[in-house]
Order: sequence, then C-alpha cells, then structure tokens
Amino acid sequence: MTVYEIINEKIINRLLEAKENGVKFHWIKPWSGGTNCPLSYSTGKAYTGINRLILENSEFITFKALMDYKKTQPEDAPIFIRKGARKLPVFFYGTYEKEDAEGNVIIDENGNIQKGHYLKFYQVFDREDIEGLPSHFPAKKVVKTTTVSTQKLQEYIDAYARSEKISIEYIEDGSRCYFSPSDHRIRVPKSEGFTSLYAFYNSLAHEIGHSTIMGLNRKTGKSFGSKDYSREELVAQIFAEIVCNHFEIAYDEKESENDLAYIDNWLNVLKARDNTKELTIAAGQAEKAFQYFIEKAESNLSTSKAA
Repeated sequence: MTVYEIINEKIINRLLEAKENGVKFHWIKPWSGGTNCPLSYSTGKAYTGINRLILENSEFITFKALMDYKKTQPEDAPIFIRKGARKLPVFFYGTYEKEDAEGNVIIDENGNIQKGHYLKFYQVFDREDIEGLPSHFPAKKVVKTTTVSTQKLQEYIDAYARSEKISIEYIEDGSRCYFSPSDHRIRVPKSEGFTSLYAFYNSLAHEIGHSTIMGLNRKTGKSFGSKDYSREELVAQIFAEIVCNHFEIAYDEKESENDLAYIDNWLNVLKARDNTKELTIAAGQAEKAFQYFIEKAESNLSTSKAA
C-alpha cells in the first residue's frame, strides 16, 4: 500500500463511520477548545496540509521526544504511554535529485538540477494518550464563538476583499452562495439566514476559498463531476474549515447532518482508482489558499494602519 493509499483509506473510513452513525462529517475536526489545529508538542509548530485531516486538534509527540522529556523529569515521575494508545502518522514531503539511467544528475535547459518529490511519514502519539505529560493548551470548559473571534475574522475577510478587489454582497433573502470570477464578486445571505455563526462563516469562507483561484492560478474544472471540479470543491471546503478553526469559530452541535448523497459522492470520488492522490493534492492547495488569504489580509491591514 502506498502512502497516498494509506491517507485515502483513513479518510474513507471516517466517511463510512459518519454515514453509519448518521453524524456530521467534517474534513477537519472543528475547534472545541484548546489548540485549534494539530501541533508538535516539542516545537509548538502546526502540522499542515493533509495532516490537518488525519490528526485531531491536539498536541503530538514522537517516542524519542517523549523519552528525552522524561529524562528532564524526576526519576519517579509517572510519565508513561497509556495502554491501548495508537501511533499516528505525520506525513511530510521531501525532494531528491533526479538521475538518468547512468546515475548522472539531470540538468534542465536553465542549468538547474531537476528535483523529484516524495511523500513519507513518521509516527507520533497524542499527548492525551500519555500520562503525566502536561498540555501547553488546556481545553476551555465552555466553548463558544465570541464577538472577538467574529470581529477578527470579519476584519480579515474585509481586508482580503479589499486587497483582491472582490466585492462581497450580503443579501436579505435567498439561499445561494457563490463566487463569480468574471466580476470578482462573492454573494452570501446575511448571517441571520443561517442556523449558526459557524454555518455562516463556513459558507462565506468556502466562497473565499474559491476566490483564491485567481491569485494562485489554480486549475479548476468547468464541468460538474470532473476531477478538477471535484478537487476545487474539496479545496474550498477544507479551506473553510481551516479558517473557522484558526479564528476559533465554534461548531454548533445542533447543525444539520450531511446529506447522505454528500458523503456517498466523496466516497465514490476517493475510491476511484485514478484519484488516489486527489485528497493529498487538495489538502495542500487548501493550505496554500489559507496562507494566501492570511498574507493578503495582513498586508492590507498593515497598509491601512500606516496610512
């Protein structure tokens, strides 16, 4: 089984579990207090890309790092991996120099060494599965979307729209949400038309995710059901969930369940033999879109404050 097949299998199993239990499926676990993304316990850095879909919003540590930490504690400190704890994969990309049949490094027409890419993984433990390992981000007892969170997110959305010269229309009635690339316009119903703030900002962020096509020159399919079309929808949805997590927009458990057709559609897409890499590619593109959104918004906010 290839690394891409391992990733697909994990997400397919999550989709099947959601379908079986009749629960809402999220590509990324919604923020529920504590850290808002998977983090390295040792470095505090966020795991990105496909790791956001594979790992919980928690802190993770390698066995070696855990043993190193244990050495810094008193000998009788009760630090141990709980029985039944599972090792979890963290995926990462690397590069290598391409060689010809005779073992010579391949140089392109510009004199640059041609590079190839590979995807590998190493294993970690969830901090919650380790006795005696304190959290850097203790979970909050009451988790809710605050005015501070929504104001900050709205500020970033407005700054991004100014930077990209996108107009956002908040309409009184109707239910359609869309991004129109021909006139740089996003249309969404006002927040009052949604069942929760999470639903509103998730829908708005989804369309913003689509709008990053312009700045990132992302390929998108024009026909419904095509591979590029499906990938773009996945990019926008993963982007939306990253945004909601980052700005701590809490998921409302009363949210309606996914339509079974939604889950079945993605099961069919991911099970297709030639789609093995689609999920990993989409997660990577969603990560790039998120970074693009943050950079454009912060640049505009910085310029506005300096003026």
